[in-house]
Amino acid sequence: MSLAAGAAALVIIAGSLVAVPKLLSTAPAAAAAPVTVTASPMTVTTRVTTTATVSAPAKTVTTMTASTIVTATVPPATVTITPTAAAAPNGAPQDGMNAVGGPGGVQPATYGSGKSGCSWQRQSSTSDDSHDVLSYGSNSGGEVTTVTIMATDVAFKSVGCAPWFVIN
Repeated sequence: MSLAAGAAALVIIAGSLVAVPKLLSTAPAAAAAPVTVTASPMTVTTRVTTTATVSAPAKTVTTMTASTIVTATVPPATVTITPTAAAAPNGAPQDGMNAVGGPGGVQPATYGSGKSGCSWQRQSSTSDDSHDVLSYGSNSGGEVTTVTIMATDVAFKSVGCAPWFVIN
C-alpha cells in the first residue's frame, strides 16, 4: 500500500475505521512524531442456538434445543504508528569511501543528510589525497546538508552523515 505525501490513512482498529492524518511526509529531514490512535470499545451481541439429539438403549429419541444470547465486549485498542524518513534507494551513499556508478556503487543524484557533524567529499579518485577532492561540505547542526554526486565523480566519502536520502 502506498500513500501520497500528507494523505490520511484509514486504519481498522478493533472493528472501528479510524482516519490517521498526515502519516507520510516528503520532507527529507527527521521523521514526523509518532501518532497514537485509540479505538472505542466495541460490544457484539449474538444468539447461539444448539440442538442435540439423544438416543437411549430403549430407542427413545429426545431432541433438545437451547438458545441463549451471548454478549462480548472488546476492550479499547491503542496503536502507535511511528513514521520514518524515506530511505534512499539502493545505491545511496554510506559513511566511508564509496565508489560512484556501476553495480554496487553510489548512483549519481542529489542527496541530503540532516545529521549534525556530517562532512563529505566528492573525489576524482579513491585516494585520500587532497588534490583529488572535487568539492566538500559539512553540517555543524540543524540544517540539511546537500550534495549532488555527478556521473563523472569517481568516489564519494562521508563521515557521520548516513543515512543519506534522495532530494527530488
